[in-house]
Amino acid sequence: MFYMIISIILLLYFGLNYYIGSWFRDNMGDAMSFMNIEVYWSIFFIIVLFSFVGVILNHYLPKFLQHRIYLLASYWLAALTYFTMCIITLNLINMLGIWFHLIPLQILSKENNSFRIGLLVLITVSILLIYGTINAKNLRVTSYKLNIEKQAGPLKRLHIALSSDIHLSDLKDKGMKKLVEKINEIKPDIVLFAGDIIDADRDMALYDFDSMQNHFKKC
Repeated sequence: MFYMIISIILLLYFGLNYYIGSWFRDNMGDAMSFMNIEVYWSIFFIIVLFSFVGVILNHYLPKFLQHRIYLLASYWLAALTYFTMCIITLNLINMLGIWFHLIPLQILSKENNSFRIGLLVLITVSILLIYGTINAKNLRVTSYKLNIEKQAGPLKRLHIALSSDIHLSDLKDKGMKKLVEKINEIKPDIVLFAGDIIDADRDMALYDFDSMQNHFKKC
């Protein structure tokens, strides 16, 4: 049963990648006419394979490659998700346009607009990935005010700072210092850390826990 589930997951993963690769080849083939189709698929599946290895077999890689391959895998999985969402959305718009005659047929014509549509999807996904990267590198504070109908002795108010998704493998000394300064700015009564503190791709021995402890002592 276990192997059957794994086989289905792998089939879906590689099948989805093949669909995305075929979609781009069909829509942007003219722009890639300089590239032989065998070369195109070789490059495409090298990226797919590295992404698979980066997630599933990362711990078997040399240590200097682990984080780099995992980073590639993370970006590709995010791109794959966005590509799928964009293509499904475009297909739905296309079907609705044909069924209900909402969009002129010349606009829906693949011959006229396939390259533009492919380029639009590529640009959209690139922007989303760039935005996600910038967002991940910048601390953001969101404030919530909660009223809890429960007695807590003499305590009338509790100011909590909750930090999540800090990914300590990417957060160097400068980043940790910035995080501590941001936490101290809001003067919390208690600090909580939740979710994705460390990364699965990193050997625990690579973390400088002494440096982390020295930084977080200042909270």
